[in-house]
This record gives sequence, structure tokens and C-alpha cells, in this order.
Amino acid sequence: MRFCEVCQKNPVWGTDKLTKIGYCKNHQYLRTDVSKETILQKALKKQKANALKKDSGKVRSIAIEVKPPKDYQALENWFKNTRKKLTGRCQCGCNKPSSKFDDRYYKHSCSHVFPKAKFASVATHPRNFVERAFWGGCHSVMDDTSMGRWMGFADWENIKEIFHELAPLLTDEERATKFYSHFERLIYGR
Repeated sequence: MRFCEVCQKNPVWGTDKLTKIGYCKNHQYLRTDVSKETILQKALKKQKANALKKDSGKVRSIAIEVKPPKDYQALENWFKNTRKKLTGRCQCGCNKPSSKFDDRYYKHSCSHVFPKAKFASVATHPRNFVERAFWGGCHSVMDDTSMGRWMGFADWENIKEIFHELAPLLTDEERATKFYSHFERLIYGR
């Protein structure tokens, strides 16, 4: 049995085709015959090359959607500032303890009224949250069940105030979402 020529203790998992040196699973990155590009990078490179070729007299466009990078630091700051506003109790009416005092899980008690994934324009707005007990399941009830249940929450009036404050700040694309339409119907009773 051959052993890795770098560490001399693990069996060879693959051999460099150019240098004939054997490497274990942990040292495969040292091979010279394997491209360092990831599969995605290779696919994008191939797509760009194909886009330059003419297809029946027309140049094909590159189907890459460029999204702006997420600002994780702004979200982290939002969670820290929101933690200061938490009371330590779920506001849905169950009065279960939230995770405000848990340094690891305090973010789980900050439930976005307008989900941060769909509503980037207000994701880090200081009013875009309600306090929910994560371990009691209240945060999950708010995120994963019918929005019709929100009207039964003790803080429904507060949620309505948040809607009225944040709705003018949303983009037209965000207002066109099914979530917003349903939320608006609940608020105005249409």
C-alpha cells in the first residue's frame, strides 16, 4: 500500500497525473493536474464563453443575475440594538420567557414582522420586530403558519402600527408580493 508523500501516514487517495506523486484525502489540494476552480466557477466561465458565440445570427445573453451582497454587519447591529428593546417575555399573549438573556439564542426571539428575506428595504428597520418565545414555538407559529392567526395575538395592535409605519418604506416589488397583499387585507379587513 502506498502512503501520502506529504504526511507519510495516510493511504494514497489520488495520484497527480503530471508529477506521479500520491496524495491522501487531506492533501488533494496540492495536486497540479486538477483545476482549482469550483464547479460553479467552471460553469460561469463556460457560460460566458458560449454567450460570445453567435447562435443563428444573435448573441446570446448571459443568464447571470447579479445580486447586491448582503450586509451581514448591519443585520448583526440590528439584532444587538433590538435585544436592548426586548422585555424578556413573549408578547403574543402566552407570557413565556424569550431568549433575551441568552447570549447564544437571543436572535431567535426577534421575529421580523416583514420577513428580512423578502423585504430587504426594511429588514434592519428598528421597528420591524415583535418579541416571540422561540423555545415555546411562538416564533415558529408567526413565521410558518397562516397569517390569519396573527389577529389573535395580544400585540396585534402593535403589529398594525408597525405595518402602517413601514408600508410606505417598501419598494413596489415588495408591495407586489403575496405576503404584503395578505397582510394588507388583514390590516384593512378587505
